[in-house]
This record gives sequence, structure tokens and C-alpha cells, in this order.
Amino acid sequence: MQIRFVNLAEGGSIAGTLDESGKPLVSVQFEVSGVPPASVDLSANGVQVPSLVVDSQEALPFAGVIKWSPWNGGGDYEVTLTAVSSEKDIATATVHATVTGIPAIARRAMDRTTARTRMTELFDEIYGIDVPAPSMHRYDSAERPDLSRWIGAVYYRNGFYYLDLFDDGHYVESGGNYADVAIGDPVRDALCRPSGDFRILVAFVDYGNTPFDHEAAIADVPGVAEWMNQLYDGFALGQGFDSALMHLNAQGVYLTVPTRGELLTAEEVRAATGVDTREFDFLFEVDVDADNTVGTTNFEGVLAQGGGIALHGCGKSEYDVNVFSVARDETDIHGVLVMDFNHELSHLLGMRDSYPYVKVTLPDGLIIDDWIPYELLGWSDADGDGVPEIIDPTPYGTNGPKP
Repeated sequence: MQIRFVNLAEGGSIAGTLDESGKPLVSVQFEVSGVPPASVDLSANGVQVPSLVVDSQEALPFAGVIKWSPWNGGGDYEVTLTAVSSEKDIATATVHATVTGIPAIARRAMDRTTARTRMTELFDEIYGIDVPAPSMHRYDSAERPDLSRWIGAVYYRNGFYYLDLFDDGHYVESGGNYADVAIGDPVRDALCRPSGDFRILVAFVDYGNTPFDHEAAIADVPGVAEWMNQLYDGFALGQGFDSALMHLNAQGVYLTVPTRGELLTAEEVRAATGVDTREFDFLFEVDVDADNTVGTTNFEGVLAQGGGIALHGCGKSEYDVNVFSVARDETDIHGVLVMDFNHELSHLLGMRDSYPYVKVTLPDGLIIDDWIPYELLGWSDADGDGVPEIIDPTPYGTNGPKP
């Protein structure tokens, strides 16, 4: 397989345009020969642009175009094309080129005071709530300055409100209901209020097609939960508090698959293990399955290649399982547990996939993407009264009630 740029050469230039909204746009033409591609990706300065999926039955050579919006406008970029075939053949091509015909984009970071004022206005305009001091997190990206932004979140009056406020002033909002884990909530798919102790049962489901030490897997569960507690506590100590406002307790159980291709039910877990899921707040299912049976037949292809998914938090749901994931080999189990306790659990509390994770090192030396949105969970004192917002009787600078 070979891939080449058609309208770009090393050290050359390419003309850009502005669309009707003023967004810069460049059309990168390419050609693939030798082996039909299944997909073609473009990256600029190491950051991927949305990929182009192609029909691998197309005749060769295959010619295509990828639309690229250079985030700095005009200027110099290192641009890389990558083609991948259905048999995982790979071909790449890289050039250094200059985008011409459009101005460079000068970006200025929004300061905290301006962002806080604007977020307060937006929370009022969009949701009708008056929160003078929302929880906020700043994200800066040197590679993608167009993604630099303030993120704000509020747990208030049984509602969870979330804003991405970008430096150019545009914003993206989302949110939903949340529930106190102690009382539950009749609202379907309500998020969990990130405070208190959560009890997690991890059920390892053996599909019998890849050997693994289930006793070692079960023994790994409490340790992974404790590592998350250490991350929570570390943030709390950095905020001047003695301990985190939320902690995890977890144990594992093992069972052979009761119904192939279907998620567990609470009754199946109890019947096979003798453990009552009602004693726990969350049920995590980890299928050890080389064929990824559930992942390839459920969730509309989201887990076709493996991974995990957060299904529901503390409200009503059609599922008994809160988090589902699959390990296709024994060597995947530890990483899957870490993913479930860090990434998927954070989803149950309100984290969005757009959240800018950071890298952390766990006690075993494993470097992971840390998706825990500490400030946004109300674990910091946003209004300056000395009390973290998630337990503050007058949160976010309001007169009450507490979240």
C-alpha cells in the first residue's frame, strides 16, 4: 500500500478558504495505490482530523478528499496522511506545508472572572437558575487552541448542569437529573450525586473461550478501588481538606455465563454466587470473552471492538448492570478494571467524553488517562465559604438548598 498527497508537496503551500460561518477550510486531496484502503486519516501537528472511511471495493488507485479546518488559520503545519486496509496494512505520508489565503487566528484566553460571569448568565438564561459561583475547570491546549475553554458544572435542586465555554465565546451545554444514592430516584437514568461511600460489586463472567485466573481477578478489585480513593483523597488534600467526599468499597465475584449475549440480571448474580446485589450501589459486569459476544450484538456497535460502557447511574433503568465491559484476553482484565473504576464510573457522576483527561501513574506503575472531573463534581470550594459545593448548604454562592 502507498499513499500520497495530490495537492500538497514538502515545503509547499495550499490555499484555504473561510466558510459561511468564518471557519477556515482546506481540501486535502490524496491517492492510495497498491492495496485498497478501509480508512484514511489526516493529522496536523500531531492532532487527528476526523477520518474518511472508504469503500474497500473501490478501484485502484483510490482518490479522495479530506476537509480540514486548520485551527490556527493560515500558517505552517506538519500534515500526515495514514491509510489502513481491512487487513491492517498501513501506509503514511508526511509533508510540511503552509496554509495561505486566510489570516492566522489570534486566540486570547478568557480570564476566570469573565468566564465565571458569563457562565452565571448562561446558567440563568438556559436553565433558569441563579448560581453566582459555579464549579469551574480550565483546559488549555497548545496543539488545539480552538479547544481551549472553561468547563463549568453545577449540582443543584436535583439537576446537573454542564457547560463548555470556549475562548471565542461559543458554548456547548448538557446536563440531566441526578439522584442521592441513599434514597434512589424514580427518574430514569438519573446521575449519581458524587458524595458518600459507594459499594461496587464486580461480576466476572466467564465465556469459557479464554483462560484466566478468576481468583486473581477478584483479588484485584479492592486494590483498584483503593487506588481511585487515593486519587480522590489527593485532590481533597490539595484543596486543603482532610479527606475526599466520596470513597469506593468494592469486591468481585465469578460466574460462568448464564445467558450468552445478554447482560447479567441481579437474580442471576445472586443465584450463581450467593451475593445479593441489593447490598451494593453499583453492579459492574466484566465479560472475559474472546468473541466479545455482548459487545458485538448490543449497543448499536459501540463496543464492536471491545471496551466498556456506562449504562445508568442511580435512577430507574431497564438494566441491572450499571457498567459493562469486556476483556478479550486475561492480560486485558486489569486495564479494564481501571477503565471501569476511573472512566465509566465518572460517567455515572456526570463526566462527559469531551472532558480533557490528564495522565497519572498508579501505584503499580501503570500510566492511565485520568478522567475524574474533580472540580466539576463539587469537590472544591467555588464560592469561597470554606465548604465544598457538593455538601454546602448554600452551594455555588446561592442561599440554598444544598445540592
